[in-house]
Amino acid sequence: MAETENTDLIDVSDVAAAFDEETDDPREKRLSAPREEAEETIASLKDRFAAAFIDTLCVIFFYGILSFVVRMNVFLFHGAFLIVVLGLALLFEGIFAATPGKWLCGLRVRKLDGSSPGFGAILVRNLLRIIDLPLQCALIGIVIMEKSTWHQRLGDLAARTVVIHRHQQTSSDIPSSLTGASASGRMIAASIDTVVTLAFALGYLLFLHEEAELLNRILLLALPLVLLAYQVTPDVLLGTTLGKWLCGYRLRQDDGTPPTVSSIVIRTLFRLADCSPWGLIALVVSNRKQRLGDAAADTLVVRESRNWKSLIGIALVLITSGVLLSAGLSNRESLLRSQAPDTLVSSFSTWTTEFTRSPSSKRSDRLLVQKFIYGAGTAGNHRLPPIFSPGETIYFTFQVDGYAMREGEAWLEEDLTVRYPDDRIGLKLEKIVEFRSRLEQPGPIELINTMSLPPNAVEGRYAATITIRDKHSGKELKEQRFFYVSKPANPVIP
Repeated sequence: MAETENTDLIDVSDVAAAFDEETDDPREKRLSAPREEAEETIASLKDRFAAAFIDTLCVIFFYGILSFVVRMNVFLFHGAFLIVVLGLALLFEGIFAATPGKWLCGLRVRKLDGSSPGFGAILVRNLLRIIDLPLQCALIGIVIMEKSTWHQRLGDLAARTVVIHRHQQTSSDIPSSLTGASASGRMIAASIDTVVTLAFALGYLLFLHEEAELLNRILLLALPLVLLAYQVTPDVLLGTTLGKWLCGYRLRQDDGTPPTVSSIVIRTLFRLADCSPWGLIALVVSNRKQRLGDAAADTLVVRESRNWKSLIGIALVLITSGVLLSAGLSNRESLLRSQAPDTLVSSFSTWTTEFTRSPSSKRSDRLLVQKFIYGAGTAGNHRLPPIFSPGETIYFTFQVDGYAMREGEAWLEEDLTVRYPDDRIGLKLEKIVEFRSRLEQPGPIELINTMSLPPNAVEGRYAATITIRDKHSGKELKEQRFFYVSKPANPVIP
């Protein structure tokens, strides 16, 4: 009887049973024990980069706000900021198993066995971002993720974690056949959507306030996030936009399934490239009429019958753009609307008044402006009441006292804003005066501002607002004074 030959082969049936089904690419294998009737697959590089982009925008927004509000040493600030960002990442991944970007893109962090990671694993994968980020900028990290079977970065490899993509069951929404949109139709749809987006963006920017520096910073920092959300939301919730709906188009993944958030974010990021001549050429010559963003996101714009339920959502988008634009146009304090032509020409000069002070006299410890006087022409020609004619050169002089001294030095700055009678800004200048000098004895510092009225200056009351900053004490003072422009009762006729 022949002896049974020993081999190194093993029975792989137990290993194969760990997966729900076989696939050619191991990266597409499903994790066992799906949660909440959602299929979980390994997140692709496209998904990871879309989530990272959203997270980066959030970090930039957070950084911009804190850098304006918090005043501290630059090295201490950046060190504290990195610690806060790390803490927030640990908090989000510890509670939700995802950062905001991952959560929006349907991604979650899991251990290799599919279970939720512990605090130690989350800490390790986030600490190693310090190494992963430079490697990814040098493309080395991207190569590591691409070659890794589970698209893991170094932090994932060290922590034995993996990022998965959760797919909701949507088989009933997959059409039996797909008919691609035409290139000309897509251009028409894109033009309609661009007009609506520009109206929304203009209305948003009109909320920039001429004197609200913090509000302006928040609005500008949030602008990329707001525009991204505005363009992504209709495709995510409705599968279409106004332009696509009017042309009878709908967005799909190239396999017919509804588009994912990460795919829509990726294709949106390619819009600038798609608007270039090369992007238009790619759209025209593509067999499936895909633009560059579609090719990168694996999406396809297809012909489908119009879903009238989507019209309600599209109407809300239009109403939002219209209301925002209308509110912005009615904002009289808008930074964009208030910039009038340069019709007020100004020049500025300063000098220190020499004086003597008795030992018993006391200076005010409060920053103040005193002896404010309007005049016309040359210094000393005071005008009371301050009524001027179009074309005249006017000046105003005032004294500043109560400033701080540091090692015998005074340091003052002045801003000037002049408003027309209709409250528009005719002149807005910052740091027109920077007085920084050593004084033998502290006392009032006299400043003179000179400007020329245009020959066609409108009649009415003008408001001049001066802002004085004491750089040594950090104090700031605003003073507003009015002057009037009136045409002569009996003009000389040449």
